[in-house]
Amino acid sequence: MASMESRSGQRMRGGSRGRTRSTIKSCAWACKSAYSTCLSTRSSPSLRRNISRQEQQEDNWASDQFVPETLNFTVPAYSHVDTTDWEWHRYYDQYINDEILLTIVENTNRTHILETGKSLGLTLKELKIYLGITMIMSALQYPQIDMYWSPKWKLPAISMAMNRNRFYFIRKRLKCVYDPDVTVEQKKEKTWKIKPLFQCILKGCHMQERPKDLCIDEMIIPFSGKCPMRQYCPNKPNPVGLKVFVLAFPQGVVCDMVIYQGDTTFPDLKNQGFGLGESAILYLTRTLVPGHSLFFDRYFTSVKLCDELVKLGFHGTGTIMKNRIPRDCVLKEERSFKKEQRGSTEVKIREDGKLAVTMWLDNKPVLMMSSCFSNDKVDECERWSKKDKRYEKVRRREVIKIYNQNMGGVDLMDRMLSVCPSRNRTKKWTIRVISHLFDLCVVNAWLQYRREATQNLTLVKNIMQLRQYKLELGTKLITDNENQSDEETDRVYEELEPKHKKRKVLIKPIPTLECRVQKAAHLPK
Repeated sequence: MASMESRSGQRMRGGSRGRTRSTIKSCAWACKSAYSTCLSTRSSPSLRRNISRQEQQEDNWASDQFVPETLNFTVPAYSHVDTTDWEWHRYYDQYINDEILLTIVENTNRTHILETGKSLGLTLKELKIYLGITMIMSALQYPQIDMYWSPKWKLPAISMAMNRNRFYFIRKRLKCVYDPDVTVEQKKEKTWKIKPLFQCILKGCHMQERPKDLCIDEMIIPFSGKCPMRQYCPNKPNPVGLKVFVLAFPQGVVCDMVIYQGDTTFPDLKNQGFGLGESAILYLTRTLVPGHSLFFDRYFTSVKLCDELVKLGFHGTGTIMKNRIPRDCVLKEERSFKKEQRGSTEVKIREDGKLAVTMWLDNKPVLMMSSCFSNDKVDECERWSKKDKRYEKVRRREVIKIYNQNMGGVDLMDRMLSVCPSRNRTKKWTIRVISHLFDLCVVNAWLQYRREATQNLTLVKNIMQLRQYKLELGTKLITDNENQSDEETDRVYEELEPKHKKRKVLIKPIPTLECRVQKAAHLPK
């Protein structure tokens, strides 16, 4: 009896399990058919007529007439400085002045006294010498810092200007703020430790005269140590570091930027419902007058952003992700579009004629959204054909051409910063950010110098390249300040000098020309 009951129970459980499986299959089939019906409804124009009234109220993207907002852009009265007939080194003084350097000197000395009870003895002239040394080091790129002071390989311009231990000591102790003076409210901003320097450089960036076309993109300050703002951005040359949103010329000059600090970066815009990319674009337009055309990549682009920019008086153009295209904007399937001829284009314009989406076939489909460019003009460009092993003519829309011309400004700045960067190993994110900001000032100054020299029809061979410009600038900072050191600084030198029982007497090289013609410092005692 017990065996028969157990068998009957097993049959009953098996039957219920079979019914459960069949129910799951039927539900899965129903979901699959509903999903396919939804896809066919989105793709088929005939079935889209049966959409509910709420969905029918969405914008229609079948219009052929593109009527963008007309924005009159006249050269605005930005508070810029006339740089005509400037010497090559004056461009750097726009960003770094004696006021901010004195702030760094004062806060560094006060912090050292607070921690050790002794004076560091740092002066303005010595800080300028330190900056000049770092510029020369970044341009020459010795594998180790100690080599600049080694008996065999040392560089006289550096070894005679500052002691090695003193250089390390200053580098370790640099401070932009005095911590006890910072309030709890100010410390909520994660960049408070470098804020004075950042604001000073930002002030110099805001003084630049700006063209109509500007680009916005991300920049990474490389740093892999402990930092509250460290980010990981894949597909970047330096994926780990601090993220900075940058507004720049197409020629690479930075005119505004903001460091990403997490949720506290754009609190007001976030409360209005804007995403991170949208908030970054809208924040960087705060110093612009209406009429500019802004270019950005697909990380930022959305319909909501383009509409908001038009309300503020700006045009926006950028690549866009496929999942951000409105539901009513039905484009060809990517698989079938790839089979068409290279250079094929499909354009969808919103019903009000103010926004256009363009799909262009290059090696793969490219999606663009713009509030000022559509399918008006067409030209040809050269593209390499892997199949035919030659360049071929490809038709392209105006939006593709203008976007490629104006979008690479931040990438150009990144490339120039990587030529001779000051990236010595450090565990302090503040030291890395400070050195990166000084590098950015040098690159900005060099780009302005090169532009002015080109406009003045200077021969290309007479225009200094970036590495040479940085070397000359560092040498000038050293020679202008090394013969005017203070007694207090000299006393600190003697305290930090390592004491050896026997020291070899080394022959000092002849002073440089700048040193020999300055005062009477070259005469024997």
